[in-house]
Amino acid sequence: MPSYPASASQLLGQTIDNGALRIEAILGAGSFGVVYRALDTQSGAHYAVKRVEKARSDYYQTRETQLHALVSSHPHVLTFHREIDADHYAFFVYDVCAGDLHSVIRKLTFFREDELIKRVFVQIVDALDYCHSRGVYHRDLKPENILVSSKSGEIDVFIADFGLATTSKMTSSSCGTPCFMSPGVLLSLSVMHCSNVQSLICLQNRWCSTITRTILSKEMCGHSVASLLK
Repeated sequence: MPSYPASASQLLGQTIDNGALRIEAILGAGSFGVVYRALDTQSGAHYAVKRVEKARSDYYQTRETQLHALVSSHPHVLTFHREIDADHYAFFVYDVCAGDLHSVIRKLTFFREDELIKRVFVQIVDALDYCHSRGVYHRDLKPENILVSSKSGEIDVFIADFGLATTSKMTSSSCGTPCFMSPGVLLSLSVMHCSNVQSLICLQNRWCSTITRTILSKEMCGHSVASLLK
């Protein structure tokens, strides 16, 4: 059983947003905040709610929510519903998912499942292409930031966590997760948003070495990795 900060556990059973959401359980915690499962007290629907401390130096309330909202309508970008302001914290409300791609990969769900790998990879490329067409560049693409609809069977995926996203086509800052960064980002050189393609290649290698090159061709539902470089 993972341990969480006392301040995170204290919210369990409480309501936020004037009683609209009841916090039921902790789904996870990281350097950027705590994620809860919450119940809509009116509809009975469940949501994922991310709590972030406003006082943190790395809290980018406006950028994260605005950029996520710009691309949230895509079927393979995690749906962002709203932001709730509550004293020292901000709460971001999203669709709830079954877990992340990292946990699915660790369970060898994709072993010898080239068609499933292709299906999921196409969804990621499609979502990333849409983000780029809207002028949003994620900059932290990795399995932990790709959520899944289920942990087996016909899996759908959703790009999440736009905390490091930008609208700038060029960046000289070293941000993201080192093993998924392009060499230029690692060296803090000025690079274009196409560094996200390096993250896609790392994702592919993480899955299975037997996946064929056809997932990088123009047969991918009308999209190609080349289109992400535009």
